[in-house]
Amino acid sequence: MVTPVTPDTLSLARALSSPTRLDLLAAIGDGEVTVADLVRATGITQAGVSRHLVVLEQVGLVLRCRVGGRHHVVRRGWRTAELHLRV
Repeated sequence: MVTPVTPDTLSLARALSSPTRLDLLAAIGDGEVTVADLVRATGITQAGVSRHLVVLEQVGLVLRCRVGGRHHVVRRGWRTAELHLRV
């Protein structure tokens, strides 16, 4: 039996279809990093990193918070992503 594809699953698949977003998730790892750390690690501009993080945040894969003048990022929901994509 085929499991129906939900809008959440499609959004998650779209978010993970970008090699750049996968690179960002890998750079975040299991810790906490700043947007500046991601810019240095990936070579993507600050605006580009922020744009991709918005997509990842919308599907629940990352959480961003502002601490002082910096935006900190942590990865979350990875297990949820794996479960959504098992069709």
